[in-house]
Amino acid sequence: MNPKTVTYSNFVDLLISRVPELEPVAREHLEDNDELLPHLLVSDTLLFAEQAFAVEEFEVLGRLLSFLDEALTNGDERIEDAVALSFVENSEWWIPEKEGFLETWPAGLKAELELQRNWKPSSPPS
Repeated sequence: MNPKTVTYSNFVDLLISRVPELEPVAREHLEDNDELLPHLLVSDTLLFAEQAFAVEEFEVLGRLLSFLDEALTNGDERIEDAVALSFVENSEWWIPEKEGFLETWPAGLKAELELQRNWKPSSPPS
């Protein structure tokens, strides 16, 4: 099994190295919480991504989405979970106006999106 490249311990440093524009957000997060709370920080990256899309900062958006895609597909369990829930699920993908934003996503994020779109609750035992 290949080692995970994005882990709880290196997530913030990798995020800042790939998307330096997020450094103030990441530093504020660490100062406010005294530690990495992955779901909260990933939620902040969603807000940042939506804003970047809205103002057509597609180069910055692309770097962020590429990193989150890597975190989802090659992150440790805490990081994968944070991206799947706090980015993909919180993206409000069911709102038609979000479709343009969703179309910018790389393959791994889109695959998770499709899993969530197609999820059906299991039937209770008879």
